[in-house]
Amino acid sequence: SSRDRYPMNLFFFQDLRFLHLDGNQLTGSIPFMGVFEQLTKIETISLRSNNMDGSIQSNIANLSMLRTLSIGENELTGNIPVEISNMFALESLKLDQTRLSGTISESICALKSRSLKVFVVDCNVVSCSCCTNCST
Repeated sequence: SSRDRYPMNLFFFQDLRFLHLDGNQLTGSIPFMGVFEQLTKIETISLRSNNMDGSIQSNIANLSMLRTLSIGENELTGNIPVEISNMFALESLKLDQTRLSGTISESICALKSRSLKVFVVDCNVVSCSCCTNCST
């Protein structure tokens, strides 16, 4: 289970607001729900430069307090879920140097008029009319 890949005591901190586990050689899929759902006050999740794979789950949108999601430099695949457009607190979304593909939904782009200030993807495989920065 993905829960086994993370320190168990991490999930006893319901008041945890910032989680930075960059460059820790974490593997497997990112367990946005089922694991992170217990961290109801989480504002930042940064899991850059690991060996994580799988897709971004649509239920990520349930993390309503999330301001920063930085999960680039992993082996993530699939499309960027349109449900991200429901994350009204999101200010920074960094999905660069992954294997994500497809077209960014206009509803996600609409977040730029609300809260989203930084949006980075690999523009050579993801079509994005509203990204603030492109990684190639």
